[in-house]
Amino acid sequence: MVDVLIRGGMILDGTGGEPFRADLAVEGDRIVDIGNLPHARARRVIDAEGLFVAPGFVDPHTHAHDEAEGGVLKIPDADNFLRQGVTTVVAGNCGGSPLPVGEHLEQVDDMEILTNYALLVGHGSVRKAVMGLAARPATTEELKQMRELVRRAMEEGALGMSTGFMYIPGAYAPLEEVIALAKEVARRSGVFTSHIRDEGARLLESVEEVVRVCREAEVPAQISHLKAWGRGGWGKAEAVLELLDGARTQGLPLTSDQYPYTASYTGLQSLVPEWGLAEDKLEERLKDPEQGRVLRKGIAEKMDLAGGPEAILITLCEARPELEGKTLIQAAEEMGKDPIGAVEELVLSGSVSAVYFSMSEEEVKAIARHPAVMVGSDGHLRRFGVGVSHPRNYGTFPKAWRWFVREEKFWTPQEAVRRMSGMAAEKFGLKGKGFLKKGYFADVVVFHPEEFRDLATFRDGHRYPEGVLYVLVNGKVAVEEGRTAERGYGRVLRRGDNGGALGPGAACGVPVGVS
Repeated sequence: MVDVLIRGGMILDGTGGEPFRADLAVEGDRIVDIGNLPHARARRVIDAEGLFVAPGFVDPHTHAHDEAEGGVLKIPDADNFLRQGVTTVVAGNCGGSPLPVGEHLEQVDDMEILTNYALLVGHGSVRKAVMGLAARPATTEELKQMRELVRRAMEEGALGMSTGFMYIPGAYAPLEEVIALAKEVARRSGVFTSHIRDEGARLLESVEEVVRVCREAEVPAQISHLKAWGRGGWGKAEAVLELLDGARTQGLPLTSDQYPYTASYTGLQSLVPEWGLAEDKLEERLKDPEQGRVLRKGIAEKMDLAGGPEAILITLCEARPELEGKTLIQAAEEMGKDPIGAVEELVLSGSVSAVYFSMSEEEVKAIARHPAVMVGSDGHLRRFGVGVSHPRNYGTFPKAWRWFVREEKFWTPQEAVRRMSGMAAEKFGLKGKGFLKKGYFADVVVFHPEEFRDLATFRDGHRYPEGVLYVLVNGKVAVEEGRTAERGYGRVLRRGDNGGALGPGAACGVPVGVS
């Protein structure tokens, strides 16, 4: 007798192969059989007639380690990923991660978490630990210390290293420094991910930097949340996809993730020129007449590239929570300032995040069509109903299904599931995850193909999706008929424990036999 039998569903196994009707048997934390099992007996039977049965989705790009409310260590019971069908999240993206990695993972190990949890080591965090916010190249000794921190993080279980070239202190690092650190990752079969330096006017040059790291460090690389952003980036999606194709034709293991929205989310600090933030002396520089003039000009230019203050929505603002949910132009009026002055005051006041409505719908769809692009939310753990939330925190995976499978019809159901599960699992070396196969971990999502849809909007971001009936995490029923279990069944996934990420020269995150 098995523990769980999912009977009569349409199996989409994560490889991109044709769906097939079958039963799926689970014993303990593993899938023990898939096929026609009419005589199977089980302690729990789930009727999946008319439903799709897929691997639990793998989100390769999250910030689940960090959030204004504290991330996984403070809100392990936040279920906004799980209710989408996501059973594994990869945190530590965009150059930021907890350090030491091993200590953080041990803390998470001691908690009940809802999804499986893996971590990248952040280049920005490593650089800050060694150099603070110094805006200069590292010395030989400092680079040695950074290499040691990356080596230690990999040995403690990091899947690889992320960079945030758009953010400080990563923005201050020459590419040679990053290549040297990426070689430490490659030696330990890790993966390299990058929030590129500029997603707008210098989009192509910024992607070229990732290509160079991929080639020279011989490390599998991933472009984070690929987009053509703002007035400087509009119209460049086709060219950047051609660049991606060119690198892959050369045999470079280069892929990307993407969220299916036309608005991004990041700190308001990103509107300030990077040099102004160096050594944490922004206030001092703003008070200097000449530096202040140049800084304000830079803020105005960045704001214009983003679409103007009316295209920027304040979401989290620790010092002025009454401004949450208002556009920057509205916030400025309430503060009695012009938009530039409002940015100055808010950035100096503490942590402020915002949504930027700065992408073209047609270019989002063009990127989604590319075969090397997988689904990733760039999301955070969120307490339901608290604060203003980007809808991607609750709706990334169901929206990708609704938009690209049902409405646009340029993904088949099996292709969508591949991009949501197997593709990321292979890229990040998550052994036993991302596929429905005998012997694999029983991370499973059972959903209605016509009812699987997002409900979260920019006006109302805290809304769970529809259409997910059951989610199993490591063989346990974690979601049932829209209700989250009282216990968490997720586990910490370390590089050494799960078999390691793809090594240098490996396939570009595409399952064997699937083009």
